[in-house]
This record gives sequence, structure tokens and C-alpha cells, in this order.
Amino acid sequence: MADLPPLSTAQIQHIQNLESCIQQASERYRVNTEIFRAIVLTEYTKPGQVVKNKNGSVDMSVAGINSIHLPELKRFNIDKSVLVNNTCVNLMVGAWILAQRMAEVNTNDPKQLWRAIGAYNSKTDKFNLIYQGLVWNNMQRLRIYYPQINYTFKDMKIASN
Repeated sequence: MADLPPLSTAQIQHIQNLESCIQQASERYRVNTEIFRAIVLTEYTKPGQVVKNKNGSVDMSVAGINSIHLPELKRFNIDKSVLVNNTCVNLMVGAWILAQRMAEVNTNDPKQLWRAIGAYNSKTDKFNLIYQGLVWNNMQRLRIYYPQINYTFKDMKIASN
């Protein structure tokens, strides 16, 4: 971890401002808080921010919810406006998406677990692997500020569909 840069003051403040909603979303959808916090840091999108992607889709607000999910979210009365303007709902949706990815694999197998974490961003191998590395690095960087709770992959609880 020595070669990873420490978190900036802005990154620390960003996560601290979101911590309550990160905790609530993690608990509600039974995803590991440490992993979800690292995903939120990896996305590092400001509340209300919309980022255009090269493929024409957009990532919305703090959990980087991609517009590809909008048709599915419509049945819950969640649209782009809600995702952009309600930070806690955005984080809840992010945890829900992560829980869905986790439910698709055997999380007791670290390889499958990390594949699911990468699938939060992309199921395409190349982008999935890149995202896995970014999340892993951010988990290491966050451990300075959020001490590691000892757990095994077998102890992690996931939500079912």
C-alpha cells in the first residue's frame, strides 16, 4: 500500500458527508460497507453531478448510477431527477445494484466476488478488471480512516433478489 497516494482532504470530506447514507444503504441491501464505500470513492461523483460516458450513457450523482438502469428503476418510480437530486436514494440504488451483482455469483469464491464488484461498473472483461483494481486500491486507502473489521468472504451477507 506504500505506493498508493493517501486520500485527499476533498476525498475524505466527500466520504464523510455520505457516510450515514452509505451505512444505511449497505445495511438495507446487506452489502459489505467497506466494499460499497470504496465503490463510492471510486465513482467519486459529486451530489447532483451527471457525467457523460463515451458510449452515450450517463453516470448520475454519488454512486455513479448509469442511465442503463433507468428502465428498470422506472417501476419503482425512480427517474433521472430522483437519482440526481436525492443523494441517499442514489446510494440506496447503488447498494441495490451491488447486491444484485453479488447475488449472481458465489461470493465465497474471491474471484467471483471481485468479478461481481467489477460488474457494478461493467460486465465487459477489460473494464471489469480495471474497476476491480480501482476499488481494491480505494479499499486499501480507506482503511487508514475506517479501520478494517476482520471478516472472511464467507461471513459477508448478501441480499437475494
